[in-house]
Amino acid sequence: QYDFLGSLYVSHHNLPGAIEMFLQSLEIYKALGDQKEMAKQYANLGSLYALSQQFYYAEAMFVNSLNANFTLGNLEGMAKQYENIGSLYYTFKALPKSIEMFLKSLEIRKQLGHQEEVAKLSSKLGGVYMANGQLQEAEARYRKSLEIHQTFGQQKEMAEQSQVLAALYVKMGNLSNAEAMYLQSL
Repeated sequence: QYDFLGSLYVSHHNLPGAIEMFLQSLEIYKALGDQKEMAKQYANLGSLYALSQQFYYAEAMFVNSLNANFTLGNLEGMAKQYENIGSLYYTFKALPKSIEMFLKSLEIRKQLGHQEEVAKLSSKLGGVYMANGQLQEAEARYRKSLEIHQTFGQQKEMAEQSQVLAALYVKMGNLSNAEAMYLQSL
């Protein structure tokens, strides 16, 4: 019931109320020893703390969820938490740590054969590398993402990735490639 109330509070933008409900839910699952539900509650709390800009608590909750998923052998859950932690690090500009977490998530996604997630993470990594001034690595990641989207015929994602590459090429001073990517995005 606390899960439902927490979700209800989230839908009404009452983050403190939602956090309180998910904390109560977490305590129940802890008492029951239910690692699977604990992992979910930790992840929910991490997301809520991140939305509340309480990054220290968000990180702690995502790490707790990661550990619970590790205990369960839940690779999907581990990949998601590495991604959440990577996104959190990106938010407060800890770019090397963000890259490390995204790479861990990416390796698991590859292992699981989740190509669309690989494309999404490759693009996120491209953004972090770009922000970190590693433009060649950013290009490689963006191109990988575009390649996967092309494989699946995902027109919208292909256009978005082409636009991102065009912006990168402008930043690199390669205007002919930038123009080609902008035209490809149309």
